[in-house]
Amino acid sequence: MTFILRRRSPYVFGLFPFKFFNDNKDAPDPKTVEKYIKNKDENVLNETGKDRLRKMFSKNEYGEISPEIRYCMHIGSMAFIFGAIYGGVLRGRSAFIHFIDSNEATMFRNHLDAKRQLQDQVSLSVFKGAAQWSWRSGFFTSVYAITSTVVSVFRGKSGVIEHVDGGFMAGAVYNMKNGVRGAIVGGGLGGVLGAFFGSIFYGFLLLTGQTVEEVRFWTYEWNKHREDLYAEGDRKYRIKRDEEAIMKLAEQLTESELQMHAPKKENILEAERKSLS
Repeated sequence: MTFILRRRSPYVFGLFPFKFFNDNKDAPDPKTVEKYIKNKDENVLNETGKDRLRKMFSKNEYGEISPEIRYCMHIGSMAFIFGAIYGGVLRGRSAFIHFIDSNEATMFRNHLDAKRQLQDQVSLSVFKGAAQWSWRSGFFTSVYAITSTVVSVFRGKSGVIEHVDGGFMAGAVYNMKNGVRGAIVGGGLGGVLGAFFGSIFYGFLLLTGQTVEEVRFWTYEWNKHREDLYAEGDRKYRIKRDEEAIMKLAEQLTESELQMHAPKKENILEAERKSLS
């Protein structure tokens, strides 16, 4: 313990409360908390599992998808991106090492030709690795997230059981190409991994005092607030652009009117000169 304190490790902060961090921008504001409690009280009462599932797969009066579907979309897209990065780096590194090992005695025209061939092979391998891993990780994670979310919404509460179901379904669907036996084995392995991940995830939620429903709701509200800010900025930009267009058109009309009245003024001045002469 004295060693940790002497090294000023950041783990020391785990021993102390964090009440002095009052400028947390990610903390839900009181209005959002009241909105969540109000919606929870109004929606949970007299609702069945089918009603919650129907609400999950339907849009609200503003045409927006539910927080659960948005959560699944975020999980799937993040898995797709990380899978592409992992597969690209893995295949690219293997291609680089293979090119160096297999071309130690190869005679190239010059060093530029060698670099060009190395870059071509590494780039092609990166693309293949990204394509190979992205759809697999995205598909597996999407099936896992959708299944676990459906089970959680139907039960009306969160726990470890939905992660076991999600892992079993994802493993079975992913390994279905190997037949029924392969689907059962893949489902069993996915269920074990889902139970392990669900236990860790549920433990973190217990430590933070939050639920999965609250996390989805806060994420939904933050995304909605961000979209509202984008819409407000776009509205201000459009108003400013329209005002500038109107001012420019007014200036053009003023110039055209001046040009139209200029000959009349010249004629009047010429007539006055003639009358005076």
